[in-house]
Amino acid sequence: MATVSDLNKASYSGNYQVDALLQPLVANWNYLLPSRTTLYYTFDCSLGSVIDQNTSEILTMFTAEQRSAAASILGYVGSLTGISFAETASGTSADLHFGAIDVAGASTSGLTHSTSNYSYTNGQVLTGYSAEAFVYLDNVEFASTNASPTPGSAGYETLLHEIGHALGLSHPFEGPRALPAAEDNTNNTVMSYTRAGDFKSTFQAYDLLALTWIFGKDGLGGSYGYNSSHGPSLTPEERLPATAGNDRLTGQPGNESIDGLGGIDTISYQGVRSNYALKPVSGGFQLIALSGQDGIDTLINVERVEFADTKIALDLDGNAGKVARILGAVFGSSAVSNKEYAGIGLQLLDQGMSYEALNGLAISVTGKNTAAEVVDLLWTNVVNSPPSPDQAQPFIDLLNGGMSFAALGVLAADTELNRLNIDLVGLSSTGLEYV
Repeated sequence: MATVSDLNKASYSGNYQVDALLQPLVANWNYLLPSRTTLYYTFDCSLGSVIDQNTSEILTMFTAEQRSAAASILGYVGSLTGISFAETASGTSADLHFGAIDVAGASTSGLTHSTSNYSYTNGQVLTGYSAEAFVYLDNVEFASTNASPTPGSAGYETLLHEIGHALGLSHPFEGPRALPAAEDNTNNTVMSYTRAGDFKSTFQAYDLLALTWIFGKDGLGGSYGYNSSHGPSLTPEERLPATAGNDRLTGQPGNESIDGLGGIDTISYQGVRSNYALKPVSGGFQLIALSGQDGIDTLINVERVEFADTKIALDLDGNAGKVARILGAVFGSSAVSNKEYAGIGLQLLDQGMSYEALNGLAISVTGKNTAAEVVDLLWTNVVNSPPSPDQAQPFIDLLNGGMSFAALGVLAADTELNRLNIDLVGLSSTGLEYV
């Protein structure tokens, strides 16, 4: 649980390029309580509006060009951090407020001011937190520069710089961890006052690292960044989108976290199987690239993994486990390594065939068509020796009395002996290979 002290300190990364841009945050969006994943912004500058009440200067609304630029930059920020931004007409429901004033100082083209409010228990545990950021562009000395900010212009860089402040980035030349003078320039961070090269339309390398540290890449989702389950990281996992249906996903470079949600989900990789290590973890698996750019991916609710040379089914508690048990009972434990049979079984179950029906189909493939033959087949594969007449007779009687071959197949496949024969526990760690 977050405490008041968490709000009032900077969490440093150990990377000087990042730490130069970090200060204790006034508006710390990761702590919003009640928690949410969307930040709302507004251009409402009407008399008595929230932003109007927070400045004594004459306030004017952003021009159409300024509004477009602000929306574009916020969309860009969303693509970097995962934060969702939405415009609202009323300042009373907004987190970020944009307006134009005569910013104090003849050489100051923009200004950002933030506020926050919070409540807490006697133990200093936060029970509520809200924040607001007010982004101003100068409309006097820099009126012409700021009026139509387009990418590559000074006005656009100014707006980008101020939005950086609203997100929590500070000047790299201030505070106890300032950048070396040789690195304090806009080629490294748009938060610098030392211009280098063209005007910037995007955050630079140091900015990107700092935003990743503050927010992760899951936005305000609570997995990475400040006040999160994993804590801030310079290399957080990226999360691939999935639905409740059957999804086909593609592994991307770097570390990823994939929750397939419902359905039968498949993720594919360009490398061969031997280039990856598979490690069971709580709730799923980690797939670790031994070389190349794929990194470490966490797979949750992902049933199938496809490599360049083979495929693996991970759902040994689902269809893959059913197929493995059928293979062991009907064809013998060595058949679990028959990738073609495994693939056929998985395809049929995934398409809706019942477990019992697949058992019946498998038995029919063996050519055994009498009660005695089926009992001998299943017993021998499960027990690893043929049954005696006395051992076989009760099961022959069941079949002669109306039990189907398929039902007896289910009975045999689900025995503990069969599970041991096929090493179902081991398969649960390695997956079932198929084609």
